[in-house]
Amino acid sequence: IVQRFLYYGVNWMNGLIFNFFEEYVFENHGETYFEEILKNSGLSPSESFVGFGTYPDQYFMAIINSASELLHLSEGDILRDFGKFVFPKFVYKFPQFITPYKHPKDFLK
Repeated sequence: IVQRFLYYGVNWMNGLIFNFFEEYVFENHGETYFEEILKNSGLSPSESFVGFGTYPDQYFMAIINSASELLHLSEGDILRDFGKFVFPKFVYKFPQFITPYKHPKDFLK
C-alpha cells in the first residue's frame, strides 16, 4: 500500500500510515528504536502524527531511510515487511476499500 502511494507521486500521506509504522517498529524492533529513527530522520522526536492528518510523503521516506540505516535493512526490505504487517490491519480497519475486489491484482490496479 505504502509503495503504491509513493510510486504514483502522491504528495501527501495519511497520518494513519505513520501510526501503523510506529506500531510496526515497536512490535518488530522494540520501543526504543522509533524515537531514534525519528531523531535520525531530521524530524523532531516529539513529532506527533495524527491518524486523520496528512503529512508530506517525504516525511515518511525520511523515516524509512533512517530506519534503514539504524536497523541495517534495505529500504525495500523495510517497506515490504511493513506492507505485510500493515495490510491485515488496513483490511480490518477499512474493509470497504478491499471487499469490492475479487482478486488482489484488481485492488492493486
